[in-house]
Formats: sequence, C-alpha cells, structure tokens
Amino acid sequence: MDIQYFFTFREVARCQSLTKAGERLGYAQPTISVQMQKLETHFGTKLFLRTGNKLKLTDEGTKLLNYADQMVEAYLNAIDHISKQKEINIAIGTTETLAAFYLPPIFQTFRDIYPNANVKFFPASNSEIIRQVKSDEIDLGIVLESQLSDPELNITTIRQEELIIISPKEHALSGKKRATVQDLNNNSFILTEKGCTYRAALERTMEENKISYQVVSEMGSMEGIKQCVVYGIGIAFVPRIAAVEHLEKNLICGIPVHEGLIEPFFTQLLLHKNKHVSPPLQNLINLLVQNHATALKA
Repeated sequence: MDIQYFFTFREVARCQSLTKAGERLGYAQPTISVQMQKLETHFGTKLFLRTGNKLKLTDEGTKLLNYADQMVEAYLNAIDHISKQKEINIAIGTTETLAAFYLPPIFQTFRDIYPNANVKFFPASNSEIIRQVKSDEIDLGIVLESQLSDPELNITTIRQEELIIISPKEHALSGKKRATVQDLNNNSFILTEKGCTYRAALERTMEENKISYQVVSEMGSMEGIKQCVVYGIGIAFVPRIAAVEHLEKNLICGIPVHEGLIEPFFTQLLLHKNKHVSPPLQNLINLLVQNHATALKA
C-alpha cells in the first residue's frame, strides 16, 4: 500500500471533501476518489459516509485515521533523520506587529543555526491565521490574542504583552501614571485596522462604559499610527513592543492602562494537533519559548 494513500486519507478526513483534499494536495478529484476506493477495498470496509455535501468518517474510518496519523508521522520522522535532503521550508502566519517588533532577533538566531532555511511569513488577521493552521496551509501561527482554547490546536502561551495608550507629548494624558476608561472620554483615536482583536477589546470597553470618542483614522501600518501620534493627530492603543523606539527617543508618551480595563493579551504559538514537527521547526519553537525565559532572567 502506497504511503501517499494515507496522506490523502488524512486530508480527506480533515477537509471532509474529496474536491478540497484534491486542491490541497494538487490532485484531481478522480485521483482522490480512486485512492480512497483502493483503501476501502484493501481494508474491506467503508471509511466514509456522505452526509449532504460533506464526508464523515465511519467508526472504522476513525480507527484507521489513528493508525494513519502514526504511519505518516513515522514516515516523516524517518525522512527527518535519515534522508540527505537539506531543504528546509517553514511557513509562518503572524501579525504585522509581531513580525516587525518581536520576531526578527529570534529568526536571526534561527538563521545562524539553519543558514539555508527558507522561512516565509504570511501576515494575516488572527482569525485567518487560526484557519490556516487548521487547514495546514502554514506550519506555525504566532498571534497576539486573549487566551485561546481550541480542541484542534496545540497552543503555547509565550508571554503577556502590555497594551498601552500612546499620546503626543503635550496631550492631557501624558502626565498620567495609568489611564482609566474615563480618561479616554472625548478623545480622538487613530485605530488599528478592523479585525484587530485588541482594537475590538478597547472599543467594547468604551461602548460598555458609554465613552464618547472620535475615530480620526484607521490604519494597518503601525509606523503610520505612531507618526500620526507624533504629529498630534490623536492617541492610539498599541502593544508596548511596537512603540519602544519612539518612547526611548521621547517622541511620544506611553500610558499604561488601568488593570482590568482590558482583558490580558498574550503572544501565543499555534500548531495543529496532527502537525508533524520537524527538527528545524521544533528548534524554532524552542527559540521562541527560550527567548522569553531569557528575557525574564535578565
């Protein structure tokens, strides 16, 4: 039995569709059908039942999926440890903020270990990153989000990220040690793009507390947001890591928010529970975890 049949079987089980599995694997739908028919003939049982437009595993199909996961994992481990193939490709979904202000030194260390590695970044919203991890379109997701929980994912919390108000130096908030929700009343905001989870948390808090505010601009660029604050256009709500350079140069003021004003947000690593973790990918994950541990000791 060709090992590829078990790769295909896992993909069909995940997608619940022959067509979608074919698109993911680069096969025509009839090829996928033939492979599944051969598996059912080989094991002498039905592996899928059609319910509407979806395929669902039978009891025997569920049992086989467990063995298929083990066989595919063993096969990939053999490639990792025995094959002479040196090409390393890792696809990562993350946000612009983490890609620009948190990850570069970690990936520099990774490149020192694997100089020929090809690491691709795919900027996306948190919801899109979660979808891509679940569909195996990317190897690893790195998100800034409130504490996540998902039965399909292995989630590693790296660290809590402080969220702050940044303001022009002459702004009334600039002398505050901490900002309360009432301090935000009647202010002009430069907001991150829609879909940003910490923007949504801020807007939810202000709405619940009947805070009046004006949105003067919405931007997907963190650099653009900071420059607008420098020029006095308004205030913004951002992760501290994104504002460190401007704060150190005394170009803007950073005001921590009052504890409990916004739910905690964390940098989190996302892996599909069935994801094969190659040695380079595991090394990268270790670097991400160890970087935070080292920072805590410093």
